[in-house]
Amino acid sequence: MTTMEIERRIAGLERREQVLRLSLLICGLTLALVLTLGAASKGAKTQEGEAFKLVDASGKTTAALEMTEDGPTLWLGDGKAGSRIALMASKDSAMQLFTDRAEKDRIKMAVAGEVATVTLADEAGQLRSSLTVTKEQAEVLVRDSAGTRSAIIRQEEALIGFSLMDETNRARLGMALDRDGPGMTLKDAAGKKRMGMSVDAKGPVLVLADVNEKVRAAHPWLLLTGEHKQRIGLDVDPSGSLVRVRDANGKTRLLLGNTAKGGGIVVADENEKPVWVTPGEK
Repeated sequence: MTTMEIERRIAGLERREQVLRLSLLICGLTLALVLTLGAASKGAKTQEGEAFKLVDASGKTTAALEMTEDGPTLWLGDGKAGSRIALMASKDSAMQLFTDRAEKDRIKMAVAGEVATVTLADEAGQLRSSLTVTKEQAEVLVRDSAGTRSAIIRQEEALIGFSLMDETNRARLGMALDRDGPGMTLKDAAGKKRMGMSVDAKGPVLVLADVNEKVRAAHPWLLLTGEHKQRIGLDVDPSGSLVRVRDANGKTRLLLGNTAKGGGIVVADENEKPVWVTPGEK
């Protein structure tokens, strides 16, 4: 028998040994499955206890199911830090918490009564954004790195609104949309309303106010003095446009109009009596 023949016989014996081991493994797994199914059919016993823990090879707890005074708690760890994922339930609420490796709470989801909330925090643990939903409304809140509110989106019934705040938590810009149409309000650093814009069924509206929130201009363009006497007005409707200029006593002194028939100018005296009219106009 040559050396090559001996090597072939040895290789064949090794293959047959591997096949035998695999066959024994399959038989063992099949037997275990049969025994397990048999035990399940007879009814497995319920394990009871106040706490169950999973430990790694070094004996460190990496997961636990515990019963606390408030209710059951399940937490999972990565073996390096503490809890990374926690689930808690009580009679009145349920919560899921995600923590980073520095053990800072980063994501929190909770349901308490009719309120559902999701919050997001940065690496310092500072709350930066939240979503709150109830039966009546939904709200998204955004905060800066100091925790000061900087933006809010809120929806309730037929109204949805959006607000932007400055670093002092003072609202500076607000936008809203309801059944009547969209609207926007701008405020100064003192929180005074200085400008408003909206669109309704009658058309666009623009309002400008001074530092005391007194209206100084509005659309249809109505310019006012400090005493709120009408001085200049601009009216625009489907029939045409009209500019009206008044004196300090509120008397109309000048009219400029434009209709489908053409344009015209009327100049009046202090008693509003026309002293000059565009030729051809009455």
